[in-house]
Amino acid sequence: MFDNIGTTEFVIIGVVILIFFGSSKLKEVAKGLGESGRELKKVKREFDTAMTEVKSEPEEPVTQPEKKKATKKAKTRRKEGGKNNV
Repeated sequence: MFDNIGTTEFVIIGVVILIFFGSSKLKEVAKGLGESGRELKKVKREFDTAMTEVKSEPEEPVTQPEKKKATKKAKTRRKEGGKNNV
């Protein structure tokens, strides 16, 4: 990524940033970047842990609910068109 940038370019960029932000503001910016980096690492670690847990959980086979067997009375009703024999 930074293959074409040499030491001189980094020094110039550092001086420009120092002039732009100032020495006191630069400390706050660096502190904020450090906190952001730590938070990002924490979130990445939690995400990796969650993904590992998901991968390690065994897959449960999907079972079809058992069909209720039709009773003799229900079969008779279907044959007769839904009429009750009373």
